[in-house]
Amino acid sequence: MKRILMLILAALMLFSCCAAAEMPAEMRVVNCQEWVSLRAEPDSAAQRFAEVPLGATVRGFYRSNGDFTQCEYQGVVGYVLTQYLELVSDGESAYRMDGSEPSGELQLSGTPVYVWKGLGDVSETMYLARFDENGDLLWDYATESLGTTELESLDAFINDRGAQPMVMVYNSYYGLTALNAETGEEIWSLPCTTVSLGGSIKTAVGEDGTMYIGGYYGPDPVAISADGRVLYQCSSLHEDAEYGETTFFWMYEIEVLPEGIAVHYENGAEPVKAVFDATGVMVSWEAE
Repeated sequence: MKRILMLILAALMLFSCCAAAEMPAEMRVVNCQEWVSLRAEPDSAAQRFAEVPLGATVRGFYRSNGDFTQCEYQGVVGYVLTQYLELVSDGESAYRMDGSEPSGELQLSGTPVYVWKGLGDVSETMYLARFDENGDLLWDYATESLGTTELESLDAFINDRGAQPMVMVYNSYYGLTALNAETGEEIWSLPCTTVSLGGSIKTAVGEDGTMYIGGYYGPDPVAISADGRVLYQCSSLHEDAEYGETTFFWMYEIEVLPEGIAVHYENGAEPVKAVFDATGVMVSWEAE
């Protein structure tokens, strides 16, 4: 009964679209003379991707990274100084659910995190919610992609191996975000302009909280520390004495080993298992 009550309450919370969730927003450029810079990083000295003219609209999440807000302009994701943005629409309707049961659960000590995923004509949506044992909402979080492909742009997984349990949220258009599992507050964010992880990602977490993440059309697994630092990126490029250079494709599983990781690739008709050391160098591979 308690589980049913929690699901009902979750559906009600989703339908009402709680204000605590991070909603996609439409924003207008204001308070400048001609244009503002769309930067690669939340830093005034970072590379300028584009000049966004006064009165133009951008789309993204109306939240700050210090003095900046992450957003998209004409298909390019970057950062704009928040003082030059005015909220036009909070995009709330994008997350109104139909009362359906969750798409999945992320298991944590205590209560799980429920995950709802939706697919529209032009975007994917993902909503996370955690409730206490009485069914009361502890926190919720929403994210939306900027487009759709044959791959999944959104995903979430648990990292409970580091100093504090975290819920990891991935949006291939924005990046990787770590949320405090107890409060839902953002701990850190690693933008996709810093590292690309691809789509339909696969993940594994080591005992020290290091995350290994990689996806289709993206690079081979990237090692990311529990505090959000990119440690290294593996490479599946292999030099074979008989065949020369070859690259393995379509990663579908990552295993954590005592001194590295093993990555399984479909690779057409011949699945391959490649082993990487603790620096991301391939040390062996074999057909499976």
